[in-house]
Amino acid sequence: MAAVSGVDAKGILEQSAKAHGDLYQSVAEVEVGYKGEWSKFAKRVQPTLVDAGYRQSSTERYLTKSGVVHQKHRGSSGAKLVYRDEMSVNVCYDGNASTDGEVNDAAALVADAYKLFLFGSSYLLANGRELEYVGTRVENGTTFHLVQGALVPGLGFSERDEFIAWTSVDTKLLHRIQFTLNGLKSTRGADVSVEFSGFSEQSGFILPRTFMEHVERPIHAKAHYWEMTDFRVISHGSLTKE
Repeated sequence: MAAVSGVDAKGILEQSAKAHGDLYQSVAEVEVGYKGEWSKFAKRVQPTLVDAGYRQSSTERYLTKSGVVHQKHRGSSGAKLVYRDEMSVNVCYDGNASTDGEVNDAAALVADAYKLFLFGSSYLLANGRELEYVGTRVENGTTFHLVQGALVPGLGFSERDEFIAWTSVDTKLLHRIQFTLNGLKSTRGADVSVEFSGFSEQSGFILPRTFMEHVERPIHAKAHYWEMTDFRVISHGSLTKE
């Protein structure tokens, strides 16, 4: 999309991060619970990424200073543990370490993507590059500011991913992120979007409780619906490096 001059893209993300409580900058460690359902389409075309037998609910811990993510996924097939830091990923199924490169790449992508979903505008403000304002869009009676940019490095082991953030002109809240998925060979060239809704106050922060993911390209299709079932700040802090 073409950039629009005269509007501060970074300023729009700053307003949105502030409206949410600037979670990424305000906590050192947070724990979140999720549960959800995958579409038949997603399970058929991306079985490794979806990992539907294990990814039905999860408990996830995020450490903002170190970038470490701990995820415990549960499903009808058993338990899956993921440890992700800024350089590597470790995956265990029912206590057995994975040596499958595609499985590990997918787990790294998922861990990074869910960090983006949780921290939203606050994360994009801290990590987004090449920010440009690309105008407004009206959907279902709501007017949104659109800010595009890049994550370098990208999600998972991608060198680069691009995004468009949709923030409400009125409330400043982030309602949607569109982004590329270059961290997995089978998803390169695909665009997806995640819509956020059910906003409520959680420990002083305004967070979405429901999430809907669609594949936008190469075809449009529903992929995943999930809900936040728990949110707990373990320790407050900031991203100031010690």
